[in-house]
Amino acid sequence: MKVIPLEEPLISPFFKKKCVYYRIEIFAIYEGHTEILFEEERDIEYIPLEKPEIKTYEERIPLNQSVKDPFLLYTAKDVNRLIRTDLIGIVVRERVIEFA
Repeated sequence: MKVIPLEEPLISPFFKKKCVYYRIEIFAIYEGHTEILFEEERDIEYIPLEKPEIKTYEERIPLNQSVKDPFLLYTAKDVNRLIRTDLIGIVVRERVIEFA
């Protein structure tokens, strides 16, 4: 990607890519539907030397990923009995225009 930033470059919030544009979306994935939890878009002025290419980076975080919390010693079955939810996981997606 050949672009020249005309301002201080941006750093994308999740994947830490040096860029002139980013859009981040964080989704909660439930059984049967998806909900947007957060979205943000930022850009700076730049000169394109080639047609800008928007790259997409995505990470899926399953609900069963271990997290330090008071329920750490509980099994998934124990927690499901305490808290009923159809949340499957979280998806973080960033679209960026990077520069070299």
